[in-house]
Amino acid sequence: MGILITFPGGGGVHLTMGVLLEIFGFMVCGAFGFFLGIAGAVMGIVAGIVTLVKKRFGIIWMPILSILLGIAATVIATLVLVSISA
Repeated sequence: MGILITFPGGGGVHLTMGVLLEIFGFMVCGAFGFFLGIAGAVMGIVAGIVTLVKKRFGIIWMPILSILLGIAATVIATLVLVSISA
C-alpha cells in the first residue's frame, strides 16, 4: 500500500486510501476465510471419524455439515480473492 500511495501511476487511475484499505480488507478477510474454511473441513473429517468409531449415528449430520461449510467457505474465499486480482 505504501508504494501505491507514494508512486501513484500516471493515466486515469486514482487510488485513494479508502480504496486501498478496502482492497486490503478483502484480502485479509478472504485469506482468513480460506484458511478457516480448510480448518473447519479438516475438523469435520476428524469429528466424522470419531462419530463413526463411537457409533453415534444420530449426530453424523454435524460433521457432514462442517465439511460442507468448510468447503463452501474455502471456495467462496477463493472466488473473492481471485475477483480482487482480476
